[in-house]
Amino acid sequence: LVSGGGADAGAAQAVCDEAEPEAVADAPPCPAKGCLPCPPHSAGRPYCRCLEGYAQPGQTTTATTTATTSTATSTTTTTFTAIASTTSTTRTTVTSTRTTATTTSTTATTTQTTATSTATVTTTTATVSTTSTSVSSTTTTSWVYGGACRFNLNTPPLEWDDTMGWTGQCEPEVCGPAPQPAHATAVLGEEALQELVYPEPALFLCDVGYHVEFWEPPFPDQPTPPDRHMYVRSSGTRCTNDEVDNIGVNSTAGEAECEALCDANATCAAFELTCDGRCILLATCAEQAPSDCGTQLLTKRTLPTSTLVEMSCVAGGRVVNTTGSRCMPICGDGQLVPVDHLPLTSRLEQCDDGNSVNGDGCSADCQVEAGFVCTGGHAGGPDACTVAEVHAEGSAWLVLSGARAAADEELRLAAEIALSRTLGCPLRDLEVWQVLSLAADDPDASRFHRVRQEVSVHFRVKISDYNALSIGEVEGALLAQSFLPKLSVAFTDHTTLRDLYVEVVEVAPPEVVGDRWNFWTHGVSLSDTIWELSFYVGPVLLYLAVLLFVAPVARWFLIIRKRKNRLTGRLDDVSEEFIGQWAVNICGWIDAKLTCCSLLCCLPARLADTWDSMGLMPYWTGVRKAWCCCLCYLSGFGFCGACLPGSQRSEIRDFFGFGDKVKGNIELSDYCCYLCCPICCVIQEAQHVDRAMKVLPPPFQKEADFAFGTLGRDGDQEAGEVTAEAAPKEVAAPRGMIMDNDA
Repeated sequence: LVSGGGADAGAAQAVCDEAEPEAVADAPPCPAKGCLPCPPHSAGRPYCRCLEGYAQPGQTTTATTTATTSTATSTTTTTFTAIASTTSTTRTTVTSTRTTATTTSTTATTTQTTATSTATVTTTTATVSTTSTSVSSTTTTSWVYGGACRFNLNTPPLEWDDTMGWTGQCEPEVCGPAPQPAHATAVLGEEALQELVYPEPALFLCDVGYHVEFWEPPFPDQPTPPDRHMYVRSSGTRCTNDEVDNIGVNSTAGEAECEALCDANATCAAFELTCDGRCILLATCAEQAPSDCGTQLLTKRTLPTSTLVEMSCVAGGRVVNTTGSRCMPICGDGQLVPVDHLPLTSRLEQCDDGNSVNGDGCSADCQVEAGFVCTGGHAGGPDACTVAEVHAEGSAWLVLSGARAAADEELRLAAEIALSRTLGCPLRDLEVWQVLSLAADDPDASRFHRVRQEVSVHFRVKISDYNALSIGEVEGALLAQSFLPKLSVAFTDHTTLRDLYVEVVEVAPPEVVGDRWNFWTHGVSLSDTIWELSFYVGPVLLYLAVLLFVAPVARWFLIIRKRKNRLTGRLDDVSEEFIGQWAVNICGWIDAKLTCCSLLCCLPARLADTWDSMGLMPYWTGVRKAWCCCLCYLSGFGFCGACLPGSQRSEIRDFFGFGDKVKGNIELSDYCCYLCCPICCVIQEAQHVDRAMKVLPPPFQKEADFAFGTLGRDGDQEAGEVTAEAAPKEVAAPRGMIMDNDA
């Protein structure tokens, strides 16, 4: 509920009824048409028509257009009727006349009539004479005024039935949703703005740090504009502490009168309509309870005019602004609206140091002054402005051609916008300190290139946020070859020079003034640096943890700890297909896609698994040595990292019988293989050893039983007693196994 909406509509209806006393006095007897008063929101008895802002269902309020064809002089007469009351002043106007030929003369008479005691009817005649040899069209809109009453005579009247009376009705026109201003909150909630109808308003309050557009604080000798008030309805509730906060009880006729009493009382914060029709004014209402008789509590809410954006649904189904339509930053309040929500080229609140003094870096209109940078401002605190410690100075030369010559001020503003967009720096960090132009007319050129203008722009780029833009990035952008076409496009697409041909012919190399390395001490903090580096170093550390720790532990738990056999000493049991040559060639990794992909996360574990299967070294010893090899490769010392796996490759070849049979050396071919393609070597060795282990038969159990004395001959010996005849005299060492006497 907004104060004034429904009350104004009711007052208009009452005035319209009072404006036709003669029509009421001369009303015919029923059932003749017009014997009954007009329905709500209509007037003009006995031909009742909808008031302005209302229409019959399915009817639109449009003007009547007539067209006539004439070859001589035609005269069109338009008649306006005014119904004046004792309290109103009525003006009649002549509507516009459009013709397609030459108008010879136009005579219009406007009559202003003021009623003194009773209502009178005045007729004004307007004569429009036109001479035309084509079609002349005249648009006529006839309005009737009666105080607050206003309706269109061209709209059809309401229908009348001799039995039922007035059968038509007038409904408010629908305006649709109200546009939501940026940086503002709806007072009545978003759902209340989905569909506005006449004469409902839409109210918005600007956010903290903003005020409504065009609002200016009053001068000291002027009174402060009063704030608006709105009453929020809490349907079905009532106050339970009336005895404490009751500041007045009145007998009223309705809600409007009670609202007026609350407005007149400075201490009134809410009012309540009781079951017996009383109006209770309340200072506060700290406690509410459900109502059992339909009473309602209406709480007053103050809306400051400085932050209130008001829109209204007016006649014709349009939403219009009755205040400014935007919320603008408040300059000088010490609350900087965040700059990053504004466009780079915005000239709104660039800084706010909490004062309106010039010369301290932030001017009285909240613009960064020349030679200064402002930082630290936010919605809860002011800016701190200091002299810029480093900046880049540059110059650009342009050639413009077109039908006009651009002024120096226009060129300066256009250069600021174009440079800001091309360099990616905010407008507050950019200064165009000099613009020189020379224009010349070329009468022989076409009208599109009649004026040629040469312009030189001298600018300065400051750095206020070293994390967002560094002086090195600015210098690199100005030296890039792509800067010229980008700047030309920015001039054409984003400035007022879009009607001219703009070509940037040259940009001078920038000159850096000041300490370009001061950002290490001023612009970068240790915490920010660590946080930024974590995004780059973190994934690398995570990958190394998986590669060097997680994958080896997982492989040991799933495979290595369950392994009981090794190839060492079992050459006689190895299949002949693995003796004398590799089971797969060096390019076999192409077919082993799964193994190749797994090496991304478990390369050290895979190397150690191969060496453990051969019995060359224990698994965890192999993991540590494989780690060292991987670190050598990652550090760029691959010639060192290839030594250890190359020597183990030579041992594997010696075991399977196609090496040089010299233990402990490294062959040149094996070293070169690991130096050129270590992944190929790892996969070739893994496939050869895994296949050999897969077809390896279980170890000979009988020899093991003899060694532990668990088997006798003919069943004569007991467990643990081995006779000379039962024990083998000599056990030949298998191929590939070296016997140790101590063993």
